[in-house]
Amino acid sequence: MNEKIILTNKDLHRIVKQIVEQVEEEYYKISPQEYLQLMALGSYHGKAITKMKKFQGKPLWITGDLNISNTPTDSLGNVGYIDGSLNISNTNVSNITGTKVKSWVSDSNSPRERFREKEELNAKLTIQESLRENDEWALEQGDETGEKAHALFELLKNVGSIEPLSDEDKEKLTILKRKLQDLEQEYDNLDDNDERVSELQDAIDETDSEIEELLENDVDVYMMYPNPNYTHYGLQQFEILIPGFKNEEYTVGTEEEMDDAALSYAKSYIDDVGADGFSESFIEDYLDVDAIVSMAEDDYEYQVRDSPESYFSDDDYELTSEQEERIEQLESQIEDLEQQKLELDSDDENYYDYEEDLDNG
Repeated sequence: MNEKIILTNKDLHRIVKQIVEQVEEEYYKISPQEYLQLMALGSYHGKAITKMKKFQGKPLWITGDLNISNTPTDSLGNVGYIDGSLNISNTNVSNITGTKVKSWVSDSNSPRERFREKEELNAKLTIQESLRENDEWALEQGDETGEKAHALFELLKNVGSIEPLSDEDKEKLTILKRKLQDLEQEYDNLDDNDERVSELQDAIDETDSEIEELLENDVDVYMMYPNPNYTHYGLQQFEILIPGFKNEEYTVGTEEEMDDAALSYAKSYIDDVGADGFSESFIEDYLDVDAIVSMAEDDYEYQVRDSPESYFSDDDYELTSEQEERIEQLESQIEDLEQQKLELDSDDENYYDYEEDLDNG
């Protein structure tokens, strides 16, 4: 039978501390300020700086946020861990593989950003290609995301943002691709000294240029990429995987979804800045005055009936002289009717009809 090992909190802390110390011993710790000073002295050649003897060949552990933006740096060198964030914006750094960053990485306008974005684009294109192969967004499939993608695609066509290839251009593209394949095969079979090398190379370049020009408009509904990580007030967001649409996002929803999203946005906006954030004219445009008046009248009548003492004083119950005069007239009329009722002949066959008339009079 295996013996059970029971660890106390003290034992656990001791073990964790030992592991941390062992890991940290594998690194040479240096502050961000010291690292930047060395980089500046070494013309920002990270690989050369981190090979200094003082570091004993160990990877560097930067003890805080590291900001080397707007420097000619092309490599961090042997930096293994950054205990904070990393900013390599506007540098020549193309790769930070092997460097772990505790917090965020900012790489705008750097080769690393372009490389990362290309990888992300290729991954998205691969996903969309799998949908395209089975035509999963064909309208007859009834896929809700596909229907929204079609709606966005048609919108972009109608406003002229995209111009899909015509059937004639598609056929031309197919022919050019075959031509390019034949030219490249012929080129590969030539000797370097063959006088046709230059001629074929020019033909290949020209054909490739024509293909690239056509490919710019070789778009379809599957270039509408539904972002799986973000929504806008519950609405589906799409990226456009076409050159020229970088950083543009489109939100698509049904009429009901749009109404719900607009309501959620308005409530959120009011919670953040209050109703004062809306202009008076904007509010007036969306007010149903008749509905508001009707609601106010109903509410007023209900409150008056429920607690009249809150709205009227004893003086309000006093009758005017006209009202008192009218009461006297009605009381006199009632007396006359009662007298006529007493004088009716109960033996008359129409007695009950007369009596009913007098009661209603």
